[in-house]
Amino acid sequence: MLKKIIKIVVCFSLAFCLFLSGCTPRFLLNSPSRLVGFEVDYASNLNINRRAHTATLLKNGDLFIAGGETYIAELDRFVPLNRCEIYDVKKEMFLNNATLDNPRSQHTATLLNDGRVLIAGGKNGSKTLFCSELYNPSQNMSVAAPPLENSRYAHTATLVANGFVLLANGNSGKKPLSTVEVYSPLANNFKLVGRTYYKGANRTATLLKNGFILFTGGWYTENGALYYNKGA
Repeated sequence: MLKKIIKIVVCFSLAFCLFLSGCTPRFLLNSPSRLVGFEVDYASNLNINRRAHTATLLKNGDLFIAGGETYIAELDRFVPLNRCEIYDVKKEMFLNNATLDNPRSQHTATLLNDGRVLIAGGKNGSKTLFCSELYNPSQNMSVAAPPLENSRYAHTATLVANGFVLLANGNSGKKPLSTVEVYSPLANNFKLVGRTYYKGANRTATLLKNGFILFTGGWYTENGALYYNKGA
């Protein structure tokens, strides 16, 4: 037992050291059902330092990394990014990819059933965004999509059973939001469908097997609430 504990501590210490050095740690689980028998391996560097970005697993197994913000020493501040990268699983390296239509951070990026990625909301500096866009992996291109009903960042985006994307809560830049809207890939539009019981940002949203979405924690409230997607 003591040997297993020591191994876990050593692995996490190594991962922390890799993080501080600017490297990307990769966890290899030999036994997904138990937190034993895993190792930490080096997985190459991002092409640009970034935070508050998104990472979306594509249907081909590659990872699409979009937006965020990076620190510019000359300006002594963080600036939003429109640059994207792909982590190529076969080559085990990050490759420069498409550029977003709008620089953004604290947005969401949701894989749709047709393989495209819906990128919604976020911030561009001090500006909270209404705009959205769709990234098409087959064309390696991101194009503008319809605007959201509410500008928001630090929100949640959940793909529901019928292929709609439910966006909830977040911050408008002036106040926390309780509003919920859905994106329809077929109609290619956003529509307000209701509100959650609690306002909040930076919370989690998990689709349950019974069709409900469980919201937990976040800023402004630490309570959990159930919201059922009746409009989708």
